[in-house]
Amino acid sequence: MIGPLQAIENFYFRYFQFSGRATRAEYNWIGLYSFVVSAFLFMLALTGSDESALLAIGVFCLVNLIPGWALTCRRFHDFNWSGFAIFLFMIPVASLVVSIMLMFRGSDRGENSYGPPSGGTHKLTERQMGAYAALVNVPSVNNQASASTWDTREEARRQEVHDYYRKHVLGQQS
Repeated sequence: MIGPLQAIENFYFRYFQFSGRATRAEYNWIGLYSFVVSAFLFMLALTGSDESALLAIGVFCLVNLIPGWALTCRRFHDFNWSGFAIFLFMIPVASLVVSIMLMFRGSDRGENSYGPPSGGTHKLTERQMGAYAALVNVPSVNNQASASTWDTREEARRQEVHDYYRKHVLGQQS
């Protein structure tokens, strides 16, 4: 499941990406993020005497307009609808029904016409996945193992991961 920071990162890094799919969690985290930031800016506008808070609200809305459309299109794709369904928001009653559907309807399982399920994260390259390879082979510890044995193994594993990362990801020689 995608978390709030990953959802915000996807939202801004996939600014003009109308293809692909977006999970329900990604869509809902962005809705919550937009609500919180807008409410904060609105409270600033109410308490402030100058127009800078109103300007901030306008800039926030404009900056999030296109990625919001892109996210909504990707969310429609998640249950195999065309992105042009975004025009349903122009119909008053339909917009409420569509909004509720986007927030609560689950994803299509497996691949659909718009690609495989999103999973909510960027795909890692082979080099990036290699950096985590050392973590896969963590030795199992039985119940009789002492705390000092565990600490020794943990420290050795940390050093191994650190060395692997420096060598293969950062390209530094030991």
